[in-house]
Amino acid sequence: MTLELSEADAALVQALDRYNLLTIEQAERLGIANRKHIGERLNRLIKGKYAGRLEHKPLVRPAVYWLTERGARECSEYLSEGAESRARKKPYSGGAHARQRIEIVDCIIALNQWAARSGWVVNWTRVEFERKAGALESPARLIWENGVYVPDALVCLSAPSGEPFVFALEV
Repeated sequence: MTLELSEADAALVQALDRYNLLTIEQAERLGIANRKHIGERLNRLIKGKYAGRLEHKPLVRPAVYWLTERGARECSEYLSEGAESRARKKPYSGGAHARQRIEIVDCIIALNQWAARSGWVVNWTRVEFERKAGALESPARLIWENGVYVPDALVCLSAPSGEPFVFALEV
């Protein structure tokens, strides 16, 4: 069954593609819709197998959503290039790092919002849990003379003058 996407649905699949993992609170912060409407739209995307959900765990973390391969394939007109290869093939299991990954997404959302307000440009982000087709190593992995460093994220920004800045993000 192919779903016809509303404006909010399209914004949600775009956010799921961009951030890999997303909570209802984060989608609300992105201005997609109000909390209740986001929950309704995400439930619809889950029923259509366009998105997956890791259930809320009280006192540990909120529910976490992601884009499925089917969602990336069916919504490709709304998504960035390569979305299907980044989409989750298996459900996200959460584990010990789920809370930290939610916080990493919080930081990336805040960074994107700050850049949009201040005239800076976020050229790219590479998050340690980002899915890359066929890659076994994290896309945020750095190799140094004395070893390997894997920050939570790598970010490249350009100042209004055009000067680029690259930094590692640790939560």
